Amino acid sequence: MTIDQNRRRFRATSAAAVMFLLILAAATPAQASEANLVLPNLEQARFFTGGDAQGGVDGKTLLTWGLAICLAGLVFGLIIYEHLRKLPVHRSMLEVSELI
Repeated sequence: MTIDQNRRRFRATSAAAVMFLLILAAATPAQASEANLVLPNLEQARFFTGGDAQGGVDGKTLLTWGLAICLAGLVFGLIIYEHLRKLPVHRSMLEVSELI
C-alpha cells in the first residue's frame, strides 16, 4: 500500500468517525416512562373465553392464581433446598461448594 492510499483510507475512516460522533451528539434521548403506561381494568378484561364474551376468567382472578402458583413454586424450592442441604457430603466437596 502506498502512502497516498493510506492517507485516503485515514481520511475516510476519520470522516466516518466524525459523522458517527455527530449523529450520537445530535440524537435526543427518548422521553418514555413507565408512569405513562395505561393499564386496563383487570376486572373487565376476560381471558380464555372461547369466543363467548360472558365466559372465561377475569384478569384479577388470573393474576391471583398466577401469583399463588409462583408462591407454591417458591415454597417447593425452599423445601427441596433444605432437604439437599441436610444430605451427607464429603468434606472436600463441602469445602469446594463453600468456596464457590
